[in-house]
Amino acid sequence: MDIKWLFNRFRKMSLKEIKYRLKVKRFDGKIKKGYTISIKDRNMNFFHINKACFCEKTKKDIKKYAEEILSGNYDIFNEKVNLNNENLFFLDQINNFKWDNNKYSDINIINKVGDAKIILEINKQQYLLDLALAYIVTNESKYYYKVVDEILRWINDCNNYIGPGWKSGLEIGLRCLSWMYSLSIINCENELKYEEKLKILDSLIEQADFVYNRLSLFSSANNHLVGEAAFLLHVSFFVNCNRSDKWRIRAIKILNEQINNQFFDDGVNKEQSINYQLHTMELYFLSQNLLNINDMSLDNKCLEILKNSCRYILCISEKDGSYFNIGDEDGGEILRFRVEDNKVNSLLSCAEDVLNVSIDRKLYSNVKDKLIYKVNELEKFEVISENNTNIFRNGGMLVKNLYFNNKKYKISFDFGECGLSPLYAHAHSDLFSFNLNINGKPIFIDCGTYKYHNSNGLRDYFRSSIAHNTISINEKDHIEFLGNFMCNKSPKCLILDINKNMISCFSDSYKNIKCGIFRTLEFNNTHLLIKDRVENNSNKDVELKQYFNLDSTCRIHLQDNKSFNINNQIKLILGNIDSFEVVNGDSNLNIGLQSPRYNILCNTNIIITKTKVEKNSTKNIVTKLML
Repeated sequence: MDIKWLFNRFRKMSLKEIKYRLKVKRFDGKIKKGYTISIKDRNMNFFHINKACFCEKTKKDIKKYAEEILSGNYDIFNEKVNLNNENLFFLDQINNFKWDNNKYSDINIINKVGDAKIILEINKQQYLLDLALAYIVTNESKYYYKVVDEILRWINDCNNYIGPGWKSGLEIGLRCLSWMYSLSIINCENELKYEEKLKILDSLIEQADFVYNRLSLFSSANNHLVGEAAFLLHVSFFVNCNRSDKWRIRAIKILNEQINNQFFDDGVNKEQSINYQLHTMELYFLSQNLLNINDMSLDNKCLEILKNSCRYILCISEKDGSYFNIGDEDGGEILRFRVEDNKVNSLLSCAEDVLNVSIDRKLYSNVKDKLIYKVNELEKFEVISENNTNIFRNGGMLVKNLYFNNKKYKISFDFGECGLSPLYAHAHSDLFSFNLNINGKPIFIDCGTYKYHNSNGLRDYFRSSIAHNTISINEKDHIEFLGNFMCNKSPKCLILDINKNMISCFSDSYKNIKCGIFRTLEFNNTHLLIKDRVENNSNKDVELKQYFNLDSTCRIHLQDNKSFNINNQIKLILGNIDSFEVVNGDSNLNIGLQSPRYNILCNTNIIITKTKVEKNSTKNIVTKLML
């Protein structure tokens, strides 16, 4: 393992965390020596599932997806895998790499081949949900038996802490959520054999005990800890044993405490990733729904922040559910039904029931809403809506809606911290970055994520300033990357002025070279002004670069020396710069690339400007976007 990484990781830990890590290591040692957990009195309590009706087209799609699974075909990150492979839970079929079938503690999840997310995604067994759905739509027993057989298959192959499926508490929790909801949907209480029932119960207890003793606490307490707590809460209701109350009490305590650690009061997730915000919100919604069904609840403070989070998601997304691809995106989901692919609108629809609010958007009932969430028949007095100007001051995000010539322009501007301290695991160097959609279609974009591991340098590219519509000095990022999931301290951003028509900010990103950077956005019905200023207080000249990343679908035409026509919809007029270049996708140089979804890569256009800022001087550049 990289000594430098270990040193930086150690620096992020407090003394309490070091003690806790040693305790976890002792638990790992007990498992190596043959530790097992055995509980004699245990029973299975299925979750309440609503009776749901689906239209004929939805039924047809549900059966189609289930038949594909029965034949062994399954899609992971836009790649096909064979579910009938005998080494399913150990073989990365995309990269032809077989993981060891050893104890989890002897497996290095960061290997030199492929991406660990592939094998972890298989081990989540989220395809069980599609099979369960097909069973209640068709009442064909083959889907029921396949659900049970696949769960038992994983237990037989991976029992006693064997394999990569044990490496992450969050991934364990998501697998068990798939099990518990699938079994509840097919309602197999009377048909499940006694021996099968005990086997599944014992495995759930084993996995819950494992997660309980290895929680992602302290510096690791990001969305993983919320996922682990949501799992413990669910298993405490699904499994009736002498440890259930202990799991439930710990889970509720973590969920109530973590809401302030994971979210700002205005609803923006501190990881500064829309994808991870959606994940975390769904974990909270599922947990609150389960508590509602059992006449319990999370704290009022927690519920208020979740309402604010809904408003943020409403503002940052379009009516069709598409959203600005801000921050890390890993393609994962909490409960994955293939027939339901509108992540945002599905979540907002569920929020109406679980939070007793009305969302100001035309939403349709979805699979999760119909099956899982308790129908809330109370009158909804609180309406969550968006305005033309939406300022999330604590979270560091502005979302502006402009209307001109029968077009809607949605603009986001990032002036917040780069991620969740102290690890900043999913941070991007996106301070001062803006995104712009026209009529719901992306124009200026955050370029995405691509891959977390073994990406030939693209992990750092997609996190860097160049992959965002921001500025940099001497090609240095706003935040220093210390590893794939670790960064140095986030720079500070100071709001100088803000109102419905403008925002002006200062950042100390480059204080180590005695440079201050400023960016101001001024909104008008006909144009957007981007004013960049660099104050160079050093005795050396520096180079200022501006980056403008365009969606891969955009057509770009250079009209004159410094202006571009984009899609015949918007005009970009560069300021008093020294030079510029337009680059269209070069994977050899890692530039001009876009990843619209995890594991997908395509070429796109990026406009890069260069300007010399002399020592002990100030430089101002005004860029205009004509709407």
